[in-house]
Amino acid sequence: MDLLYKHELYQEVLDTYQLLRGRELERARYPRDCIILCLAACYRMDTPAAYEWATALARECGETGRPMPRRAIAFLAMLALNRGDPAAALEVLFTLREVNYITTRNLKLIALADLDRVDEALPVLRYVIERDVPETATRRGQEVCATTLARVRAAVERAQREELTAQFSHLERALAEGDHVAKVDIAEIVTTPILERRPPPQQRQDYQPSGAYNQRYRSQARGQGYYDRQQHDRPGLSDRYDT
Repeated sequence: MDLLYKHELYQEVLDTYQLLRGRELERARYPRDCIILCLAACYRMDTPAAYEWATALARECGETGRPMPRRAIAFLAMLALNRGDPAAALEVLFTLREVNYITTRNLKLIALADLDRVDEALPVLRYVIERDVPETATRRGQEVCATTLARVRAAVERAQREELTAQFSHLERALAEGDHVAKVDIAEIVTTPILERRPPPQQRQDYQPSGAYNQRYRSQARGQGYYDRQQHDRPGLSDRYDT
């Protein structure tokens, strides 16, 4: 499926998933990586049919009690925003338990801005500024995309309320001074390829516990055959009585 996605055969990705669903066991009916690829394909297609297909898959996952991966939800939210359905995007984002990711925060801000719910968007920006984070901690998760700020600014201008304009101007300036504004677009972040995940060391076939000296490594350290010679220096019972 990943090769189909790389070659932009998005409909084939969905068709392959439907084929696999009929052959897999119940426990593996909604595999994580396949769901992400399907939602990514729907986002790339950006058609009414693809949006309907994506929402149907999300509905099935919800009805069976299998939550979708965060990245899949991000693709679905972006697709809903592209299809002019910010309410649906916001609804699916509310299913996430953790909202302090850059993707979740930016998509929520865009959905709130498109719904003209500026009063709810400004506290999200304020949280980014006021949150206490250690100096050594990574700050990417706190960033707000410049294109996201532009969407919120447009919503503030539509509201035509002086107090909201003043609050947003203050927050926008504080975000810039605190280096919280990302130059990349949220779509670029979400569509960034996922790096290959390696299993923990304990799950690898070549894993050796730290400090363990097995016979193979000790033999290499002291010379090949050292322990073989040492084991036969003293004759055993079979050697003594072998005439």
